[in-house]
Amino acid sequence: MHEVIEMTQDHFEQPPMGAILVLGPAVTDQVEGNALFNQIVAVRAHLQHLSEAMAFLLEQKTQIAAAAVSTLSQLDAPIAELEEALSNARRQFANKE
Repeated sequence: MHEVIEMTQDHFEQPPMGAILVLGPAVTDQVEGNALFNQIVAVRAHLQHLSEAMAFLLEQKTQIAAAAVSTLSQLDAPIAELEEALSNARRQFANKE
């Protein structure tokens, strides 16, 4: 009996299933009495919603990548200067020995 009480308590401590679900798009083109058609319309709406979300995500990632490329290209000159300074320092150090 104690085990059943624990299971019941655990069950009611869990968040409801709706708390973890993400709302999809509103489906407006449904037809009364045609379940298969309504499922197809709902799936199509969800796929379109996911496609738009993916396109937005890819656009954001593309912008971030473009900014990273721009930043890295600006580092070319300072890195070349640093390499030249290191090379000069090595030569000077080698000449002292």
